[in-house]
Amino acid sequence: MGERKVPLRVTRELARWRRLAAQGDPRGQVNLGLHYARGEGVRVDRRRANRLYRLAAAQGNAVAMHNLGFVYANGRGVQRDDDKAYDWYLRAARLGDRDACYRALDLIEEKRVQQRQRAALACLRTIAAAGDVDAQVTYGVHCFEGNGVRRDWPQALHWYGLAAAAGDPHALFNLGHMHRNGQGVRADRDAAMAFYRRAAARGHARSAEWLARCHEGTRREFVWWRRAIALGSTDAMWSLALRYRHGMRCRTDLMKCVALLRRGAGKGNLACTCFLAQCLASGTGVQRNPRAARALYVKAAAGYAADAARGDQWAMFQLGSLYRDGKGVPKHLGRARSWWRKAEALGCREAKQELARSRR
Repeated sequence: MGERKVPLRVTRELARWRRLAAQGDPRGQVNLGLHYARGEGVRVDRRRANRLYRLAAAQGNAVAMHNLGFVYANGRGVQRDDDKAYDWYLRAARLGDRDACYRALDLIEEKRVQQRQRAALACLRTIAAAGDVDAQVTYGVHCFEGNGVRRDWPQALHWYGLAAAAGDPHALFNLGHMHRNGQGVRADRDAAMAFYRRAAARGHARSAEWLARCHEGTRREFVWWRRAIALGSTDAMWSLALRYRHGMRCRTDLMKCVALLRRGAGKGNLACTCFLAQCLASGTGVQRNPRAARALYVKAAAGYAADAARGDQWAMFQLGSLYRDGKGVPKHLGRARSWWRKAEALGCREAKQELARSRR
């Protein structure tokens, strides 16, 4: 192909931003900088883009500050410097930029900077108080978990309540859990289910899963498992497949079991992948295929290893179980116990039980 022509729209935009930038307008400086950063209508020139961002930031432009945070966090036209990235993100957050606030918190949580969360969380609280629904949910989570602030369930209820009033499904789900477990409020199963229903009506798949669990043993249980699947839950696929496999409050249906497992495994659900491998290895509901089973176990083991490296306790437990059984990885009881100990240290009860069994 020959050289491409710059679209007329881009040419007009570029001319407009050049004119405004020449007049010292910070919006023009930021947008012209973006053109140079992305190579839209001009050759990519990161240094020129960064100079334009700095000019706009000097005039108090939050977008320019956010962009400079990104520049330093990723080494775009400058040497990577996480401390400078954090400073720019925090400055943007103080001007009400929620995403910059999240990025500052991410740098702390990833241990890329030695900073306390207090300053960034103070910005997040201000943004939440101004009515930003996503910020309200996120700050509520910090209050609920005691992450960077004192654990305060009534405050979590307050922030979730504000977001729920705006119809946020994540806030509704969290309120359902708090009412179900009696956290900061008297336990109320009916109230919990009402919150779950409202969240599910707004497309929240995990709420549909919990409604299925709340209706366990009734016809409504299967209605809600199917609703969760319709909303994209691969965990619900695994749960319903398990019920069809063992005839749990339904007739045993191995074909439906395998069909659900194939769907879940195809979408990357590791539990479905392992369960499908088990069916292929034993010829349950499908023609026996040991080779395909081994390939699925290897895939599941790789997935669990990646999740375990990120600190997922359930993945650690499952990886230990695969080492115990020699499925997808070499059989090695020592490595199994090692992964179970790591999972136990993070509070996994199943890992604690397996460790106790392995010592008998």
